[in-house]
Amino acid sequence: MLTLLACTGASEISCGKGTHLDGDECVGNPDSDADTDSDSDSDSDTDSDSDSDSDSDSDSDSDSGAGADAVVCADGTGDYDDLQAALDAVALGAVIDVCAGRYAPAVISRDVTLRGAGRDATVLVGDEEASGLLVVGGAVAVADFGFEGHLQVEGGGAIQVTAGDVRFERVRVADGTPALAEQSYYAPQVYATGGSVAFEDLLVEDNETTGAAVTLEGTAILRHSVFRRNTLTDWVSAAVGVLSASGTGEVSNDVLADNGAGANFSGSVVVYNNVFYASEWNGSSAYSVRAAGIFRNNIISSCGRCAEFTTAGADYNVIDGSAGMQAIGAGGEHNTLADPLLTDPEHGDYTLGTFSPCIDAGDPAAAYVDVDGTRNDIGLHGGPHAEGP
Repeated sequence: MLTLLACTGASEISCGKGTHLDGDECVGNPDSDADTDSDSDSDSDTDSDSDSDSDSDSDSDSDSGAGADAVVCADGTGDYDDLQAALDAVALGAVIDVCAGRYAPAVISRDVTLRGAGRDATVLVGDEEASGLLVVGGAVAVADFGFEGHLQVEGGGAIQVTAGDVRFERVRVADGTPALAEQSYYAPQVYATGGSVAFEDLLVEDNETTGAAVTLEGTAILRHSVFRRNTLTDWVSAAVGVLSASGTGEVSNDVLADNGAGANFSGSVVVYNNVFYASEWNGSSAYSVRAAGIFRNNIISSCGRCAEFTTAGADYNVIDGSAGMQAIGAGGEHNTLADPLLTDPEHGDYTLGTFSPCIDAGDPAAAYVDVDGTRNDIGLHGGPHAEGP
């Protein structure tokens, strides 16, 4: 049985905005925080607060082409009607605004900024032979796009990144399926195998996959994102979850809810202040979360076989399983089995109730303190990058 013990002294590590914890060090650029958005619209909420706010996020950083070097409109009213044609023609570092509409897959190989009209409005549709968006190099920024119905091809489905310094904001990946009924190769919907990638407000929903819906193998930040109602095909082994992160970087303040598989973390990735709710592994011998590194201040709830920890770096987590062995392995001394008393998780409200054992109960190290300077609140709304109450 795991129990919650008295806290030890606080670490002297303090990570400011724009940086993240990597083991015992703070890394990143304080002047380019992954939380910093350049838009000035009123989209202040995120999908991680509630399921109800994730389907109507159709705002855009662009203003009908203002400040853009090229405008792409599928109806022919812009400079181009084909996204790939614009990417091939514009100068290095160009800003491309993409109107509402449905577009074919595209490849990016150099510095460029893509601004859509909203992730429910500007959509790259599925293709049997190519990833929806393939990034093979450059300093790339993509905001307010949707990827729908992508078939998983070998190497990737909706988004594939092999190189570059890439940032995605307010992106939706939905309704993807395997290319073949009996597909037998690993093919995530989002596959980052190289470069440096940051996802801010990524919504991954209603996909069926033969690999993890999102696989991060290089240097990656995943923050303020939601995974829901994703399932895996029978081909997948129990070692693969909806989210797999095995490189370096950070996974923080995200929600995985009501998925047909859990999450798998290894390598040097730092995972903290997330909620894993009602997401089970496919397979009787696997767990909702498997963590082999730094895994702290997380809530794992509404699960049967909840967690498998393989290092003492998995600590200060609250686990609430419905039955069976809820946690095994070499986790730290401060994990506990308890009901986190979330307000209304079945309807997307993951705030902590008044008497929640998660309040001020996370790792007391300075690197994890809440935005108000108090000790870490375990779960979605705690930690240095929390948003909302």
